[in-house]
Amino acid sequence: MSLVSNNKLPETLTTSQSQQCTEDDKNQTYNYLDLFKRQNSDCEQVGKFQNRPENLVYDLSQPVSEPFQASPDSNPAMNDFFLLNQGNPSRPYNSALAITGQSTPAAKVTRNPLPLLSNSEMDLLKGTAKGINGFSVSLLPKLKSNETPNIIVCPQGQISVLASLAEGAAHDTQEQFSKSIKLGGTPFRQLTEHLTSYFSSQTISKTGIASINFFVAPTDTHFNPSYISKMMRYPNTLCYSFADTGSTPTDSTLINAINQEVGNRTEGKVLEALSDDMLSDSDITIGNVCCFLGFWEIPFKAINWTFNFTSNEKNEIPMLRSKGKHLDYALNINGWSVCKIPYQGCFEMLIAKPNVQSKQPFSADVLQAFTDNANYKQDDDFILIMPKFAVEAEVDLLPALKDSALKSLFDSNADYSAMTQSGNVTVSKFVQKTLFIVNEKGSFGQSVTGMIMSKGASKPTDSIIIDAPFVFAIKDKQTGLLLYIGMIDRPIAPTAEQEALIC
Repeated sequence: MSLVSNNKLPETLTTSQSQQCTEDDKNQTYNYLDLFKRQNSDCEQVGKFQNRPENLVYDLSQPVSEPFQASPDSNPAMNDFFLLNQGNPSRPYNSALAITGQSTPAAKVTRNPLPLLSNSEMDLLKGTAKGINGFSVSLLPKLKSNETPNIIVCPQGQISVLASLAEGAAHDTQEQFSKSIKLGGTPFRQLTEHLTSYFSSQTISKTGIASINFFVAPTDTHFNPSYISKMMRYPNTLCYSFADTGSTPTDSTLINAINQEVGNRTEGKVLEALSDDMLSDSDITIGNVCCFLGFWEIPFKAINWTFNFTSNEKNEIPMLRSKGKHLDYALNINGWSVCKIPYQGCFEMLIAKPNVQSKQPFSADVLQAFTDNANYKQDDDFILIMPKFAVEAEVDLLPALKDSALKSLFDSNADYSAMTQSGNVTVSKFVQKTLFIVNEKGSFGQSVTGMIMSKGASKPTDSIIIDAPFVFAIKDKQTGLLLYIGMIDRPIAPTAEQEALIC
């Protein structure tokens, strides 16, 4: 089963079938070619798809770009690095990119149609997302954030890197991985392939998400061609491998090139995906960038309100207030008060705080109850008050993963020969850096997940006032996958510079 149908295409495509919906798409139906041209209006090749929209292969007479400029300390072989663009050359954020040692002056470019999802495929994605959400929440109690009491992680980024790792596993490690996590009886790696396709095809334009995977082998380590071929099937994939050239660019050159490419694909929202510490002493770096931009369906009003940091500490902080039937809420789900706040398009925020007498900790079961629409109601007079905040955290995921169902992937005997033949490699670092900002207009989130492999109150109407430590999550409404999960003890108001990202 594939998310992409290369044979029979429906005459029409409804919003529920489309890979990414927006506010403009709601309640509309498009002819397939009309929708294709709408989403690719800046592509000179679009006319060629009108007779054969299901697949097209064409040649480029010149490389699309040459990301590395020659420098006095660089090898002339650097001039042979070319961009293999598996997406639209005039829309680079829809493409995959490989930098290799090939010197062929032309590249084959394959265009696939929009991913069309059947009801059964969407049901499968929803089931997969449910399992992934539970796995990510189970890691939360084991995580510690650097220099902050607040925790935020990006399940989508975690699963993207783990899926890439799964593709590189071989023999006993592959078998152990398949047994570790099965969702509805289907192997984990098979299901994550569908989710990777789903999210990597999206863009950050207006309201949305950009998910970019990158693979770097800057030393004498070789990626197996079959492994990279699998990874390059996904849009928004960057691969940099220098083993065959006899020359390696300086770390700063490589870092700048990757960061510039990621910046282009996130419309300048994410400026640093790779840093010095992610390349230091590494043979292979596998990473994911998840960038989210969402505007509230109905903007909030800014107010000041008292927040109870502890039983003995209270302070007035910037807060947000909203009232109306657009908010779904529940006053008691397993001892928690919960509200769902819609963004424009296909995303929503879940925000919750434990009720005064509740002894139920946040868990995968509690989260699953939060996602059941039957638990919610609406009221024109319902009021939500919540903090205006920014949370930034760096989390080391490796200890928690070593204590999870996937622990066999992270021991010294793990076999990744399907990824590389360059000797025994193990996962030595698995870090996620996440920023999330909430204000009156909407939200912005960015997460960089990197893995290094190296050798060796009473009111007449209902209201929820988030005036004490709380949890929140950003959810894709189509699949149910959580893009971000945060646990906030001490909300901090965003800076003017941070708020400028929500535009």
